[in-house]
Amino acid sequence: MTDQIYRRSWVDRIQQIAEGFPLAPLGLYVVLAVVILFILHGSQWVSGNTEKFLFTLPLTWTAAWTPFMLAMIHILDRVARQSLTQFCPASGLEAEDYERVEYRLITMQSRPVILTQLAGTVIFLGTIWVAPTYSGLVNVNPISDAIVYLIFWFNIGMLLVSMYHHTRQLEMVSNLHQEAASIDIFDTAPIFAFSRLSFWAAVFTVFMILPSIFIYQITEENIIFAVPSIVGMGFATLVFFLPLYSLNKRLVNEKSAMLGQVRQRIRDTIHELNQDMDQGDLSHIETQHAQLALLVLEQEYLEKLRTWPWPHGTFARLLGLIALPVLLFILQLLIQRIFPP
Repeated sequence: MTDQIYRRSWVDRIQQIAEGFPLAPLGLYVVLAVVILFILHGSQWVSGNTEKFLFTLPLTWTAAWTPFMLAMIHILDRVARQSLTQFCPASGLEAEDYERVEYRLITMQSRPVILTQLAGTVIFLGTIWVAPTYSGLVNVNPISDAIVYLIFWFNIGMLLVSMYHHTRQLEMVSNLHQEAASIDIFDTAPIFAFSRLSFWAAVFTVFMILPSIFIYQITEENIIFAVPSIVGMGFATLVFFLPLYSLNKRLVNEKSAMLGQVRQRIRDTIHELNQDMDQGDLSHIETQHAQLALLVLEQEYLEKLRTWPWPHGTFARLLGLIALPVLLFILQLLIQRIFPP
């Protein structure tokens, strides 16, 4: 049985609960975000740090961070299952092997997730050491500050868990591409199957990290808070590209082999044509000319075959998604320098 391969993580157990949630799967994460939102803001209202019933954007994003990442992982697991189904004809997997691969693709092990979550403590302590006020959210009130720090610590851990999720999942995609029994360069459905997963993993990575730059008001004085976001932009690009690179190499090799065969036939046809011309035998020239024309057309067609395993325009959209916010952030810093507050 696939459920006995290894013990599933607490993240996957939450997914299982979400699937049976009455307000649709993603409804659980919305409810969780609202509960954390009121706990976080309520502690600020009671302590007098903010006006009662005033919701601020930094606190709201801090409260929504973990539920958003849990929902993101849930969505990506659904996309991964659909992508595996689409890739199945090229994989050569038997039914039992398919179930095992599917389980491993969408289910994280319990212990690595817990250890990854705890590893966030190091980053948490380092961030607090650099900026004890956590961008002004900590106001020297023991209760409200403890709640802010606790949620912030959990958010950092969830950031690492999500990166672990993307890394292990897309590493499996790369292995599936390498081990696939039959990759046909003319059959684009299996070839493009996992590009949707890698694209959305990269997009969610951007939306997971980027808002912090603008919400927490990153300036030249606390520019260090922008470093994780900048690193995240590079990570998002790798998340998209690396899992598909092994398949790209296979397609390049297949295309090169096919072009080599066609060019050899063109060479043979031209050699045969030249021999007949030297001997004055032009009886087959029309047939040879037609063969040569068809081979040239075949070569031109093969040269245009796509070896990047994603639909046209996908990578350009991702680069635009990454570049635009970075440019806006640079513009924000320039405006702050020209028009200081």
